Amino acid sequence: MREAVAEKTNEYLKKALSCPENAAYKKLYDAMNYSVNAGGKRIRPYLCGEFYCMLSGKTDFTPAVPYCAAVEMVHTSSLIHDDLPAMDNDVLRRGMPTNHVKFGEATAILAGDTLLLKACGTAASNPYMDGKTNAEAASLVARKSCGMMAGQQIDLISSTFSTTEESLIQLQTLKTGCLLSLSCMLGALAAGKDTAQAEAFGSIYGLLFQITDDLLDSDPESDTGKTRGKDERDHKATFVTLLGREKAEKKADELLKAAIKMLDGFGESESKHRLAELCRKTRYRKN
Repeated sequence: MREAVAEKTNEYLKKALSCPENAAYKKLYDAMNYSVNAGGKRIRPYLCGEFYCMLSGKTDFTPAVPYCAAVEMVHTSSLIHDDLPAMDNDVLRRGMPTNHVKFGEATAILAGDTLLLKACGTAASNPYMDGKTNAEAASLVARKSCGMMAGQQIDLISSTFSTTEESLIQLQTLKTGCLLSLSCMLGALAAGKDTAQAEAFGSIYGLLFQITDDLLDSDPESDTGKTRGKDERDHKATFVTLLGREKAEKKADELLKAAIKMLDGFGESESKHRLAELCRKTRYRKN
């Protein structure tokens, strides 16, 4: 299922981000495609497609694919901007030069901006959904993107010396959790279901995803494709720098149990079991 969602999402993204070879602005599209195709796991599209199947009772997730593509555009936009010198100033992403290193800072800013706007347009024009559903989808994309940016702003001004566990949870519920909950919500919306329960699961999964990311960043044997240990050197607040590794591991285990328990509220289905397995793989991933 995950490979199938990734394949269809990639096909949609290729069409949505195509550009004439002789276009004067081709560099902008090259920059967008560079980051979109840089080897991402497509977890957010997968969540969208799987929630659609789980809540619709269908196995063909095609109607949700435009929403899958939209959320991946937002995610890629956030990565491009997050790596900029004014933000995290990172030179590696997924083991490759970051967008601004490859194309220059100005083009990277434009690429991130364009992807975000294209995401709203893609959500608003899903040919498998009616106008009302697409309007709600575009509104969700905009609202959750703003939440993600609010989290990034908190991150910019936070440090290990001034952050509490409560404020760190708020930060990551916004910065990481907003897009993961958006993914689940778009799947529920495409299935014609209420999005509240999907949003709640996405927020819990977002915290699980982030705390695992923090653990990997502090592990000298991990291979994340990013600059390892940078958060600690920059005194950035993470679950590991704040709680210590042992307590962070315990917190991750608690979040895993909470996420799987929350899935029980969606009833029995193959999708539910696959999502539970995703939670387990997320907790114990090595990259």
